[in-house]
Order: sequence, then C-alpha cells, then structure tokens
Amino acid sequence: LAFELLCKGFSATCYDGQYFFDTDHPVGTTTVSNVVGNPLTDTGEPWFLVDATHALLPIIYQERRPFNFVAIDDLTSERVFLQNEFAYGTDGRSNVGFGFWQTCVGSRAALTKANYEAAVSAMMGIPNSNGDPLGMNPTLLVVGKNNRGAAKALIEAITADGGGSNIYYKDVELLISPFVKNPPAPPVPPAPEE
Repeated sequence: LAFELLCKGFSATCYDGQYFFDTDHPVGTTTVSNVVGNPLTDTGEPWFLVDATHALLPIIYQERRPFNFVAIDDLTSERVFLQNEFAYGTDGRSNVGFGFWQTCVGSRAALTKANYEAAVSAMMGIPNSNGDPLGMNPTLLVVGKNNRGAAKALIEAITADGGGSNIYYKDVELLISPFVKNPPAPPVPPAPEE
C-alpha cells in the first residue's frame, strides 16, 4: 500500500490540494518544488529521496484492525476431514495516506549524480512559511528494480567511475523494492459511437 501510494504521488493530491510531488506547493508567499526533472514529460521508473527522521513521514500507515493469522489444520476439523486439506489465511484492515510532502522528493528522471544532487538540494532548500530552512536532510533513497544498478553505483560503490573516491558513498540508506514502479495508466474511455 505504501509503495503504491508513493508512486501515485505524481498524480494524486495531498493536504494542500497539490499533487504530492509537485513543482508549486504553496509555502508562505512563495511556492516550493519537491520534484526533480519534468513531471509532465519524464516517464522513467520513479525514485524517491526521503528524510525519515521526522515524526510525520511522507506516507502514513494506519492499522484499523490488526492482522490475525488463522490456521485450519486441526485433524478433527470438518473442512480438513471432508476436503483433505489444510487452510491458512490472514485477516485485517489497514490503509495509507499522504503525510508531510516536505519529507520527500520524487523523480521520474534518470537516477544520475546530477539528478540525485538536485534532489538533495531541493529537499535541503525547503523553507517554512517564514522562509527559514525546515532542516530537511535526506536519509533514505527508495528505488525499484530498474534503478537498482544506478542506485548501487551511486550510494554503495566506494570508488566512482574513473577510480576516484565516490563522494556519495553511504550518503543515505538504500531501499530497493519491487513495488516501486510506474503506476498503471488510467483506462482509456471507449470512443463514442457514431
């Protein structure tokens, strides 16, 4: 749920009425961007830079009813006797919602050193309504399978291309998830009949 909502942040609105990842969030008398690249034309797999040190995070998880694991594996059970099988399942309720957009920068542009640096700069430059820095500092880079190699080269390689030191080595933690992917395109309505 959390990764799906994060990926939908380029087209779903948050508490200020703007897309969660947008170029013009209103802050005081100005607007602030928490997106790198062009959200209208970049179509690559999304990646996210997160400051996970605050109480309010980009995605809020709400557990409505705790998940309960249920096993029907008693040999005297009617189901086990009649169907000659065990059944296992879980039941619970939860949901997610957008939190503080200021704690996350998203991009669908290529994950390059320049774009990573632009994301860090964007996050650290987010002000409060008085124009003072909020103190955001990235701690986590979240990527999907298609950005895995670029992220590992950027964050986990000790040396950079050409043999010099990698200044981004261990700059943030890296989280690679198969659930980070482009959200499906909305269904195309059928053509009107003539």
